Amino acid sequence: MKILISVLAFIWFLGWGFWFLYDKGHINLTSSLENQVAVSPINDTISTELEPPPPPSFLKNHPPADSIDAIIDSLMAKRKPGEAIQVISFYKEGEPYTGMNENPGIQRSINLMANAQKRYASRVLQPMGLKLMEGKDTTGISTYYQVVKVNKKSLFRIINDQRVLVFFPFASKNEKTSSKISDPLDSLTNIWKAEKNHLIITGYTDNSADETINYNLGLERAKSIQQRIVDNGFPENKITTLSRGEKDPISINTTSDGRYLNRRVEILVDK
Repeated sequence: MKILISVLAFIWFLGWGFWFLYDKGHINLTSSLENQVAVSPINDTISTELEPPPPPSFLKNHPPADSIDAIIDSLMAKRKPGEAIQVISFYKEGEPYTGMNENPGIQRSINLMANAQKRYASRVLQPMGLKLMEGKDTTGISTYYQVVKVNKKSLFRIINDQRVLVFFPFASKNEKTSSKISDPLDSLTNIWKAEKNHLIITGYTDNSADETINYNLGLERAKSIQQRIVDNGFPENKITTLSRGEKDPISINTTSDGRYLNRRVEILVDK
């Protein structure tokens, strides 16, 4: 027992002495630890090179999301019979989506219109989802949309200087390109011809027939627009004509207005 007491007393005295020397600054534990641990050098150089500004986006003037209800109300107050308010949301190809409305753009527009649908009839509110295909800035694309007032039966829509939509009123293979689009299409053809652009013309349909019939109908629509452009002097070898049939809809197929928007030809201008 005496030996145990002596050992404990020695340990206590040794610890107290060590603390006394440390407290008085005679022992530096920090420097001892630093000598044992390899410290990685820190690069404290501050780069003076500024990041390049982001490329301009054709979406930059779109309205902020928190004002969607006010914009719809403002446009609705000026709406005339036969006009509709469209909410158009853009989405990126390959953007993940598992919903029921064909693409995330359509779903995004439906979500943005949720409050307005409580106040206005669905026949005057049209959701649209457009795939971003113009090769421009995609930064934050999932937050961007347009709200526009349109004639529900408009046959021609210029989205921007690289994209034009032509709509077909009827789901029929005998349907011909309307003469109502001749003047604007001819004017644009003259511009494309002068700028020596390449055109990609793609035909689409709604989903009211089987896939094969819709593919062929989409191709016939695309060829009818191609022929009109070629007749106006645009070189045929600078046009690519395609069909997507019922694929890639831009609106819901559960309403007549949505099916009307899906029966279309898209003209992409490769500058």
